[in-house]
Amino acid sequence: MSSPDLPPRPPFSSLPLDPNGPPGNAWGLYGKDDRLGALNLLTPAIVAAAAASEIKTGERVSLDWSLTNPSQPSFDRAPFESKLVNRAHPNGEKRTVNDDILHFNTQCSSQWDGFRHYDEGYQKAKRYYNNTTQDDLENPEKIGIDAWVEKGGIVGRGVLLDYASFCARHALPLDAFTSSDITLEHLKQ
Repeated sequence: MSSPDLPPRPPFSSLPLDPNGPPGNAWGLYGKDDRLGALNLLTPAIVAAAAASEIKTGERVSLDWSLTNPSQPSFDRAPFESKLVNRAHPNGEKRTVNDDILHFNTQCSSQWDGFRHYDEGYQKAKRYYNNTTQDDLENPEKIGIDAWVEKGGIVGRGVLLDYASFCARHALPLDAFTSSDITLEHLKQ
């Protein structure tokens, strides 16, 4: 299902769309000022169709990691800080009004990498998604993860597979610290 409001996705063989960008880019497909990338494809019609055909139990499952993890973030990033500040009356009397002040790096906990975090594929030209420059990022509205929130989130449907339980039931080896394939045959079971 596709949306009539969106351009068709080009075949990979026709990429790059922007000849000044990295190999295989689709920069400009959704407009020169796009902030969503493929999230543009998650339209209300797509979400409604997925919900109508896929939801069986209505159970909700959080897949995020606690904000306090890891306790020692890597690469000299600051750990999560939480502070409760009472909004005392000007005379100093405590009131039943508090502010929660949270400080965390988006590279910790469940990592949220936006289009402006790092562009490994195009470091030489110093460009991010849609040909955005570092100077362009002085504008906080430019390709930030806030655009995902404004769009309504990034999950249209979620399918959770408990592969660890599957392996236990079928006496299959599983080590979270080594790489292994989850085969299509396993998924079908």
